[in-house]
Amino acid sequence: MFSTISKQDIFAILTVLLITSFITCKDTPSGPESPSQAGKASLTGIVQDTFTQEPIAGAIVRVLKNQRADTTDSFGAFKLDSLSTGVDTIQVVAEGFDTLSIEVNITNESQEVTFSLHASGGVPGYNLYVGNLAGNEVYVVDTYRNAVEDTLLGFENNVWHLAITNDGEKLYVCTREGPVNAPGKVFSVDLKSKLVSLIWSETASDVFVAPDGEVIIISYLPYSEEAYLGKIDPVSDMIAYIDTLDIRDRGYNYQGVVFNVTSPILYAVNSGKRLFAYDYDQKELLRVYDNLVDPINMVISPDQKLIYATAIGDRLVVFDVEHDSVLHVTGANQLGSLALSPNGEYLYITDPGRPLRPGTSSGKLFIFETTSRSYVDEIDVKEVVSLGLTDRIVLMPDGRTAYVSNELNFIFVIDLLAKEILKVIKIQAYGMPIVVGTSMLQINE
Repeated sequence: MFSTISKQDIFAILTVLLITSFITCKDTPSGPESPSQAGKASLTGIVQDTFTQEPIAGAIVRVLKNQRADTTDSFGAFKLDSLSTGVDTIQVVAEGFDTLSIEVNITNESQEVTFSLHASGGVPGYNLYVGNLAGNEVYVVDTYRNAVEDTLLGFENNVWHLAITNDGEKLYVCTREGPVNAPGKVFSVDLKSKLVSLIWSETASDVFVAPDGEVIIISYLPYSEEAYLGKIDPVSDMIAYIDTLDIRDRGYNYQGVVFNVTSPILYAVNSGKRLFAYDYDQKELLRVYDNLVDPINMVISPDQKLIYATAIGDRLVVFDVEHDSVLHVTGANQLGSLALSPNGEYLYITDPGRPLRPGTSSGKLFIFETTSRSYVDEIDVKEVVSLGLTDRIVLMPDGRTAYVSNELNFIFVIDLLAKEILKVIKIQAYGMPIVVGTSMLQINE
C-alpha cells in the first residue's frame, strides 16, 4: 500500500526544507525596517513665508517614499502619521511660491518641523512705482508679493515721469496736460508719511536722480528747444536753477537722458538731434557728438564707454562715447525701452509698436547679447495676454527679474534667467500706457 522511501529521498527532502528556511530568514527585514517598527513615525509642523514669517494655507506637504500627503490649514499647520522610518524626501508646494524639496531623516519619535517658502520671483524690500499715463495716480507694487499694495493720490493731470531718491525715501512725480511742451507740474512724495507736495508748475518737466544722488530737474521752455536745468534739495524741495541748455523734449520718453556713474556728466540730445555731454557740477557743455543721430531711448554700459540707443529708423545703435563712433547697427523698434543687465552682458529691448496703431507690436521682449552684438533670445508676452505688447522695462538690482508694462493695465513679471513670465499684475484702473518708475530702491522701514 505504501511505497518504500529510500535514504536518498529523505536526504533530498531535508535539503529542500533547509534551503527554504534559509531564504525565508534572509528576506525577513530586521532593525528599523522591521514590520513592527514601520508606520509608527509621525511628522507635524507649519509652512510659512520666508520673508514675512506668515503661515501659508493650502500648501501641500508630500512625503515621497512613504506616499503620504497633507494640506496645511489656515494656520499653515499639517500632520502626517503612520510613516516608515528612514531618510525620505519632503516636497512642499504652494501657489505663488517656489517649490521646496528637502531630505528628512524620519525617526520613531514624533517630529516637529517648519518649512519656509520663498514667493515666486519675489524680491523682498523693494517697491515698484507705476504711474498712470491716463490718470493722476501712482500704484505701489510690493515686489516680494508682486501685488499692488497701495495707491498714491493727490497729483494733477496725467502721470508722465517718475524718479526716486537713492535712499528710497522720496518719490518725484511729473505730470503733464498733454504731449511735448504741454504745461506740467512736479510733485514730491515723502514715502514714509505719504505727504504730497507741489514743487514746480507751469512748464513741462522731467526729474532724474543721478548715480551720485543729485536730483536733477529739466524744465522745458514752451515752444522752445531750450530748457532750464537745476538741482533739487531733497530735504527742502527747493529748486536752484543753474543753467540753460539746448535740449530736446521728446515727450513720452524716459530714457532720453543718461548719467555717467563715475563723474557728474549727463548725456542728452539737442535740437539738432545730436548727442551731447554736459557736466552738471561745473555747468559746462563738454562735447557735442557727430555720429549718434536722433537717439530716442538710451542706456550706458557699466564701464561708461558705450551707449546703447534705439533711434529713428527702427535701429539699435551701439555707440563708442570716447571715440564718437558707431560700432554696430541692427534692427529694433525706435520707441523700444532698454534695460541693461548689471554686468552689461545682456540688453533687453521692448517692442511697443507704433502710437495709435494697434497690432503693430510683436508682443516680445528681445534679448541682445552685448559681446556678440546679436539677438540671442526673446520672450513673448502674447502667450499670456493676447493683446499684449511690451513698453517700459525696469530690472531688479540683481538683474534676474524684469517688470515690463504694456499699453493696457498689465505689468509682466519676468524671470530673465528662466525666460518665463512669473506673473501678470493687473492695475485696478485702465491706464493706457503705464509708466514704470525708472528707479526701484529699498524702502528703509
